[in-house]
Amino acid sequence: MSASGFKSFPEYISFVSDEEYANLDTYFQFLDSIVKITNHCLFLIDFYKGELLYVSNNPLILRGWTPDEVKKLNGNFIYEYASKEEGDLYTEVIRSWFTFLENKPVSERLHYSLRYNYQINNLIIDATMVPVFLSDEGKPWLIICNSKTATHARLQKATILKKNSTTSWSYIFGEQKWKEERIFKLNETEIKVLRLSTQGKKEKEISDEIYRSVDGLKSIKRKIFKKMGVNNITEAVCFAMSYDLI
Repeated sequence: MSASGFKSFPEYISFVSDEEYANLDTYFQFLDSIVKITNHCLFLIDFYKGELLYVSNNPLILRGWTPDEVKKLNGNFIYEYASKEEGDLYTEVIRSWFTFLENKPVSERLHYSLRYNYQINNLIIDATMVPVFLSDEGKPWLIICNSKTATHARLQKATILKKNSTTSWSYIFGEQKWKEERIFKLNETEIKVLRLSTQGKKEKEISDEIYRSVDGLKSIKRKIFKKMGVNNITEAVCFAMSYDLI
């Protein structure tokens, strides 16, 4: 993101204490545990120092780069194999998200995540950024970014989601502003499928309970995945639980 990577962002944050950084080792261990059970790529971004503090190993999303090589590139990683336009839009969206957060109560700022789709060569990446810590002045300085390949995603789509809320905000490119919207609605059958899935029921059991064939159940799941922009039932359940949809 520009020639200076994430170093173009620290003007938003005036100070983060050494004590805050001293607590990060435990967080790194937590991230190491998470990447063992997912095929997503995790980034931990320090917007105060303008650095990538953590990058998990994911050859597909990192496009053959090692985590250490990506850390050295910081935000310029995107510019290495995406268009300058794509990189500039990525920077624009993050800046606009920060401005959006500044207009929200400090007590709520950790509840707003940013979801943004961008393209690297022929690969569409679905990235979700979540604030981890706020500075003393109430600004997000540590962000975790969960990146995965997307199969039901639209390019140049940015959305802000609030935890336990049915309201979202879509970014209007060119106007640099956010439009408030309602999150998609799930019908009763879709909600039941998700709830039964949380109980560990198999497809045959779920299809019997909703009076559908297994193929009919699979069709319902595909509609759920498309609405949410996810790839599988585990991601769909996590999404639904995070935003209080079930």
